[in-house]
Amino acid sequence: MDKKLERILDILGKLNSYISVVTKEDLAEQYKNLENFRILTRDLDVLLNNFSLVDKNDGDEVEKMLFELHRIITTFE
Repeated sequence: MDKKLERILDILGKLNSYISVVTKEDLAEQYKNLENFRILTRDLDVLLNNFSLVDKNDGDEVEKMLFELHRIITTFE
């Protein structure tokens, strides 16, 4: 998904070079957002991969995972 988003931004940048609808700052911000998306996706992958390691009887561990999942999901929104 992130590769497709990057491709869209590349195309937008090329098209924008002809008619300048989007500012360079806005385009740069979108590339930064894409990098943040990639980091967040990696964080989610790590969390999901470690799910089976969580002791479901340890309330603190379960709560920590729930809070981290919530943080990631709300940040995606």
